[in-house]
Amino acid sequence: MDRNGEMIQLLEWGDIDRARWDRCVDSDPRSLVYGRSFYLEMLGGKLMGMVEGDYRSVMPIFVNRKFGLTYVYRPFGAQQLGVFSDEPKPETAITFLSAIPLQWRWVDLYLNEGDLSSGTRPPSWRVEVQPNYLLRLDRSYQRIYEGYNQRTLRNLKKSKTSGIEIFEHGSPEELIRLFRENRGQSLPSLTDSHYETHIRIQHRMLHRGEGLIWMAQDERNTPIAGFFATVYGNRITLLFTGQDAEGREKHAMTALLNELILTYCEKAVYLDFEGSKDPGLSAYIKGFGAELAEYPRLVRNRLPFPLNRWFDRRS
Repeated sequence: MDRNGEMIQLLEWGDIDRARWDRCVDSDPRSLVYGRSFYLEMLGGKLMGMVEGDYRSVMPIFVNRKFGLTYVYRPFGAQQLGVFSDEPKPETAITFLSAIPLQWRWVDLYLNEGDLSSGTRPPSWRVEVQPNYLLRLDRSYQRIYEGYNQRTLRNLKKSKTSGIEIFEHGSPEELIRLFRENRGQSLPSLTDSHYETHIRIQHRMLHRGEGLIWMAQDERNTPIAGFFATVYGNRITLLFTGQDAEGREKHAMTALLNELILTYCEKAVYLDFEGSKDPGLSAYIKGFGAELAEYPRLVRNRLPFPLNRWFDRRS
């Protein structure tokens, strides 16, 4: 039961009223695309929903089983999956956490930005702060451009003489290939299933008119860099990027992001870079003037020994 006496129900996804769920998610001022019903369903896995009262607040839950035990995890393709509400408050998240069944021995949640505050750290949970970066777009391009650091300005200048062209279209398959054949080579944990999930997401968002694929091509009309972004509410979220060695050499991604900023400044509130723990990538993102916007990861480990150690090591 929540702080206002309303019940929090844990429902099978088939019992969820999707229209009410989506109205709740759409009312959340943070405009996080990950909580929408159609998006959640594209991620695969067993999905459940926690619902406060008459869909006043909602929270998606993905569950699986290993060694005969039920555990909660974050699926590939969703950075944040916390509590969605028209008035997000840390105490609401605490109430939802307390409603998660104790028989679920391993619970690994990545809540939404603002779901917790420094004074609302729940007992029995391990809390880890995760980095995300947001750039405010609700101002002129000149104001944003003045916030670029010297490295970004140099790279942007070099890109303008590199012979690349930017096109506001492309295919999900081509973008995935760019990533997979380059940075993806150092990420063996990404499987065919992961890439297929993202291709599915991109096609669906493009069909709904809520996605963008922009590509940079060289003088031979060969794609060398690109990104996929969603446009939802007041936020543009970079969900996927890819580039090859030539793209890096010609600073194609810097040119693409600058063009995105130029196009959407004063039309949206945030450009969400989705963050990174990689120091080099974080520095690159901050070079556009993006600011840190943290979100919490919470882990509850009630597994018996030695499974508790095994899951901790893998997390």
